[in-house]
Amino acid sequence: MEVNGFFAFLKRLNKLDIICSFFVFILITAFVFAEVSRDRFVYFWDFGGYWGVTIEHSRNFFLFPSQMLHSLYISINESEYNNIIPTLLALPMKIMGESFVSYVLLILIMFVFPMALILSYCFCKLAKIDETIKLPFSVILLIILSLPMLYLPLFFGYLDGVCLLAIAILWLTTLEINWYKLDFKKYFVIAVMLMLLILQRRYFAFFAVGFVAAMIIFILFKMIQEKDRRFQILKYFIINISLPAIVSLGVLLVFFKGFLKQSLFGNFSIAYSAYSIGNYTDNFVITGKSMGLFICLLLALGVIIGATKKELRPYAAMFFSSFGITQILFFRIQNMGIHHRYLLFSQILLLVLICTGWFYNRFFPKRRNLYIGAIVLLFLINSSYSFGFVPISKIGSILYSNESYRPKIRNDIAQLQLLDNDLKAMSDSSGAHIYVVASSSLLNDDILRKLYLPDTLNYILTLDASSNVDLRDGFPSDFLTADIVVVADPIQYHLTPSDQQVVGILANEFLNNGIIGDNFDFVKDYTIEQNIKVKIFQKKTPFTKDELQYLSDKFDYYYSDFPDLFKNRILSSPPS
Repeated sequence: MEVNGFFAFLKRLNKLDIICSFFVFILITAFVFAEVSRDRFVYFWDFGGYWGVTIEHSRNFFLFPSQMLHSLYISINESEYNNIIPTLLALPMKIMGESFVSYVLLILIMFVFPMALILSYCFCKLAKIDETIKLPFSVILLIILSLPMLYLPLFFGYLDGVCLLAIAILWLTTLEINWYKLDFKKYFVIAVMLMLLILQRRYFAFFAVGFVAAMIIFILFKMIQEKDRRFQILKYFIINISLPAIVSLGVLLVFFKGFLKQSLFGNFSIAYSAYSIGNYTDNFVITGKSMGLFICLLLALGVIIGATKKELRPYAAMFFSSFGITQILFFRIQNMGIHHRYLLFSQILLLVLICTGWFYNRFFPKRRNLYIGAIVLLFLINSSYSFGFVPISKIGSILYSNESYRPKIRNDIAQLQLLDNDLKAMSDSSGAHIYVVASSSLLNDDILRKLYLPDTLNYILTLDASSNVDLRDGFPSDFLTADIVVVADPIQYHLTPSDQQVVGILANEFLNNGIIGDNFDFVKDYTIEQNIKVKIFQKKTPFTKDELQYLSDKFDYYYSDFPDLFKNRILSSPPS
C-alpha cells in the first residue's frame, strides 16, 4: 500500500535532507507562532467560529461522549458548518491548550506538515517517471511550505487547511494506481478521501468533481498514448471506479441523506449571490493576482513542460484540468475567498515543482548548489512580500501575491468590553433579548458574543443571531421580539449595501427617526475604532400590525421574489 511506501521512503532519506527538513519545520513553526502571538483581536464569524466549536468539543467530548457524537452526526446532516474537524481536534486541544495560538499550531502540526510531506513524496514519485524534473526532497518541502496562500487562511482562523491532508493522500493514491488491472483498494481509498473531504467542508465538493473529471482526462490521455492497451485501461478504470462509487453513494444515502439532499438541491447560487462579483474572466484574473506573476509563470511553464514530455503529459493534464475545472464550478456560485484557494493549492504546487525541477536539471547540471540557493531565495522573497518582510513596490505588487497579512490589532478592546459588559448586565437583570444591527469587521453580533474567548464561549446568552447576508439569512424574526437593539452609526456593512438591506433598512429606522425606531428609547452610546458610535436602544412599545405591514412593504420592494424569506416572516409574527 502507498502508506508503507511513504514511510519506507522517509526512512531512506539522506541525512542532509532529514536535517534540512527538520530545520524547515522548526522555522515554519516559529514563524507561525510569532505571527499569531502578535494578534490583539476578536475572532468572529469564520475567524473564530471553528475555534469556539473546537473549544466546546474539547471541554465536553470526554464528559458527554455519546451526546457529542450524536451532535456530530446531526451537524453533518443539518448544519452548513459541521463538527467533524472540531471533533478531530478535541483531544489534541485538551493537551495543547485552548488559546488561538495553540489552535493554529495544532492545525499546522497535525495536518499541514503531514500534507507537505506526502505532497513532497508525490512529486518524488513523479520524478521517478521522468528524472529530468528531479529535485532534492528538502527543497521540494521548502517550496510547498513557502507559499503564502497556505498560511493566510490559517492566520485568520480558518481550519480548512485540515482538508489538504486528504487531498495529498488522494494525489498519492492516484500516482500509485496500476491502470492495467483490478485495484479496488486504491479506488476505495480515493472514495473514502473524497467523502471525508466533502463531509468536512461542503465546498470541497467542487474539488471532488474536478478531481474525478481530471482522472477521466488522465485516462483519455493514457488511452491516446497507449493505443494497444486502450481497451484494457478503459475497462479496468470503469470496473475499479464503479464499485467504490456505488458504495460511497449508498453510504451517503443511508447515513447522510440530509447532507446529500442539501448539497444537491440547496440553492447556493442565490444564498451566496452577495459573494458573487464579476464574470469568469474577472474571477480567473483575481486568482492570478492572488498567486502573483512569479507563481503564475512557473505554473504556466509547468503545464508546457509537462505537455512536452510523454510520460508526464497525462499527469500534467490531470493537475491542470483539476485546477481549471474546480475554479469554473466554484465561480458558478461565488468568488473565491482566501480559504477557498485551498481547492487549488496542491495542483498549483505540483505544476510549479515540475517547472522548477526541469530548470534545475536542464540548465544547472554543474551548478546545482547555486541554483538551489537561488530557488530558496526566490520563494522566500515571494513569501516575505505577503507578510511585510520585503518593502512594497510596484514591481513587487505585480510579481507577488496581492493578498497580504499583518498581525490583527484592535485598539478598542476596552471600549468593546465596556459595551459588552453593560449589555450583559441588562440581559442578566431582566432576561432581555438583544439584537445587533451591524455587520462589519469592526462591529457585529459575533464580536460581542465571542469577545471573551477562550474563557467564555457565549458571553451574552440572550444575544440573538443577526441576519448578515440577505438572501442567505432572510429577515431576522428575532428582531421583532428583541427588547434591546444595538445600532452602529455610521451603518456597518461587510458586503455591498444592496446585499445587506436588512442591516441598512433597520439601522436607518433608528438613526433617522423612522416608524420602527419610534418604538424604542435611546439608552447610551459608545465610541469604538474609526469613531463609530454604537448606540443602545430599549423597546418601550410593541409593534402594531400597521408597523409590521410598513416593514414588510420596505423589504417587499427589494425582495418580492422571496416572500418566504422576508414578507411572510414579518407578517406571520404576532405584534410584540
